[in-house]
Order: sequence, then C-alpha cells, then structure tokens
Amino acid sequence: MKKILLAFLFSSFLLNQLAAQGDTALAKRLKEILIYTQEKNTEKILDYTYPELFTIVTRSQMKEALDGMYDTDEFTTELDSLFIIKIYPVFTVEGKQYCKIMHNMVIYMKFKEVVDTVGKDSKANSMVELMGLNYGKENVRFDAKNNSLVIKSTPDMIAVKENNTWYFSNYDEDNAAMIDLLFSKAVQKKYKEFQ
Repeated sequence: MKKILLAFLFSSFLLNQLAAQGDTALAKRLKEILIYTQEKNTEKILDYTYPELFTIVTRSQMKEALDGMYDTDEFTTELDSLFIIKIYPVFTVEGKQYCKIMHNMVIYMKFKEVVDTVGKDSKANSMVELMGLNYGKENVRFDAKNNSLVIKSTPDMIAVKENNTWYFSNYDEDNAAMIDLLFSKAVQKKYKEFQ
C-alpha cells in the first residue's frame, strides 16, 4: 500500500511539473488516459488514441481487440499501479509536437481454471518463462494463491498533439513495422534521443 501511495504521489509530482512547464492540457489528458486504462474503459481509451492508428485498423477492430484482451476464455486481465515514471521534454518535428512518456503498470492475468504449479515443468512455470522473454524474467511471477500471472511492465508511450489536442500511442520498439506506419523516420530519430 505504501508503494502505491508513493507511486501516486510521484506521478502527481511529475504531472504537476509538466503543468508548471506550461502544458496543462498534456498533463490533464495523460492523467485521464491512465485512469481510463486502469478502469478498462475501452471507448474512452480509444477517444485518447492517436487517430493515425485508425487508418491501419478500424476503431471497432481496436475496441474488439482491447475488450478481447481483458476477458478471454482462459483468463481475465486487471491493470494496477499505473503511474508515470518519466515525462520527457516536448519536441517538434515537421510542425507537430510530440512527447515521450514512460509509465508503470502491473498486469494481473487471473486464470479461470486452476493452473498447475507443481514441478519445474508446470504450466505456471512455463508461462512465467514465456512471458519473461518479453517482460524480463525478474518482472514476471505466478501468484498461486490468486491463480494469477503477475507482470510488471514499464512501457513507453508517445503523445502527439493534433488540432490542439494530445493523443497517445504505445511506442514498442519491438514492433518496428507499426512504428514505421505511424511515425516518420524523423520523429523516430528524435524520439530515440530521449533516454
């Protein structure tokens, strides 16, 4: 509980710093999208999503994918501990403003049927190994008491200002094809300057 409170206070501090730098609209929308994400409010999440994404996949397809991710035949997904780790300076490329954002989240995949946890070849250990390849082994564990896979993630986002409104997109460098479809090489190069 203390960690969650500390994370919340730190996120509030970062958002207040951003607001003090003059972009209260970005701070406000960033706070709102994190709340909608934790609530799994897919309609609102999509309202805050970078519209260019909908030229690749329709809004209804995206909603179906998000809703499907939250509740499958095998598990339900809960998101917790969403908070901002770092907000990088706003930068401009080709007349448009962008901002790199790193945030934290904990993903709970609660299985509908009891998962085998006995032995090193158990299903639970296999899932931890598999998810550890993507998130880092130290960030994945199986909680046998709650029959849940617990994943700590620190994904990057990019904020894009269009028509005086900030929108957001995940920025997963492992998905270079999607990044190439959404952002010019000039934007990608500038984004990488912020470490």
